[in-house]
Amino acid sequence: MLPASVLVFLIPLIAGATTYALRHMHAMRIIVAAAACALVMLLLAQPFDTAVIGIPVDGRLDLLGRALQVHPQDRLALLSLFGCAVLLLVASWRTPENWTFVPIGMAMLSVLSAALMVRPVQYAGLAFVIAGALGALMIQADQTIHRATQGARRYLISSVLALPAFLGAGYLAQRAAATSEADAAAAAYGPAVVLLLLGVILVIGALPLFTWIYSTAQDAPPLTTAFLGTIGVGAASFLLLTFVREFSWFHDSETMRTTLRAGGIVLLLTVTALGWTQQSLSGILGSALLLDLGCVLLETAARTQQGVEAIAFGIMARALSMGLFSIGAALLRERCNGDDFAAIRGVGSREPWLALAIGMGGLSMAGLPGTIGFVAGWVNMRALSAEVEIILIIALAGLSIAIGVLRALSASFDGVTAPTKIEYEQARGERWTVGIFIALVLGLGFLPMLLSPLAQAIAAAYR
Repeated sequence: MLPASVLVFLIPLIAGATTYALRHMHAMRIIVAAAACALVMLLLAQPFDTAVIGIPVDGRLDLLGRALQVHPQDRLALLSLFGCAVLLLVASWRTPENWTFVPIGMAMLSVLSAALMVRPVQYAGLAFVIAGALGALMIQADQTIHRATQGARRYLISSVLALPAFLGAGYLAQRAAATSEADAAAAAYGPAVVLLLLGVILVIGALPLFTWIYSTAQDAPPLTTAFLGTIGVGAASFLLLTFVREFSWFHDSETMRTTLRAGGIVLLLTVTALGWTQQSLSGILGSALLLDLGCVLLETAARTQQGVEAIAFGIMARALSMGLFSIGAALLRERCNGDDFAAIRGVGSREPWLALAIGMGGLSMAGLPGTIGFVAGWVNMRALSAEVEIILIIALAGLSIAIGVLRALSASFDGVTAPTKIEYEQARGERWTVGIFIALVLGLGFLPMLLSPLAQAIAAAYR
């Protein structure tokens, strides 16, 4: 009987191939993808030491010296990623995503799952290279408006450059482990720490001078950016936590702590300076993702269970907030031939539901009280409560994004233009999609205890 790890890898991959064959049947593609994700989630929801219809949840597959296995910390982390994927795939029901979004998204979900399950863990770099190629296809698949390729190139190049960093870190760590003297071994682990940090920072998009985030947000369909920012960055965040958990030389490294802390502060300051100046919905989306990344780096550097809980909760909140914002941004980009403020000027008077999606999703990303984004921000600040200066920077970064969102809304209601002709069924589907996401953003903002037990369980597994 195949172990669960193989099914976690194969089910979304098979679903991706199936949805490719059903590329002319949009609703059926989403149903198949959602059913595949639900099947994997049901498998991962079982206790770790049980067998489901003869399938061992912790079963191991050995292949060419590499092992594929659902580890204790992987089970709930993977479950949360598949849950977020379902939300974003369903969000594409009424948005103008290219038909490749669902099949490539499922294939990417499969590869990223393998990245978290493979051992030795440094071989996750190879999985991220494949994910980078798939992500580049998602970014570049629909270029009817934007002809730029910078976002796809940067996303792919970042993943490719991360591979030698991961493999080099593994090689240097093996050499350091063979050193007999304690002081010499500690010094020998230093280059491995640096390479491992470089690999993670590249795939997660946290390198300030060469980040793929802003260019990808500009070039890719908005929901693609949300998918890469939630599933791709989420998997990289859990991989970073795996390094901290499994490698004592990485966990105890002062270089790791200092680098991640400095990187997180730089990202937050960047968002504070640039978030309010953005002139497009894509720029706001990129700024919000940078804010989340800054918090991830700071919470990892803190090396506390509360920090891991904040990372896990933030990934789930990101799927909802960015998903809602991206629905509005995608439809406005299609109807206005762009999503910059000049293009959407006056459109809010004839597209109130899309303006509502932009407002609620954007302000949730900024941390508006009463939304799921506020709860995520509160959990971040609680995890970093000992550092008042950093809490202030997080608050200022959120305020900067909120100003950017309000400027976008102001532009969308600036002037009145003639209403466009929209089919009733399409408008009704849009209202249902936006309404459901708003209900989730607000409902879970007032009832975060529906998600917090999962985040707490993930944090306990990474302890």
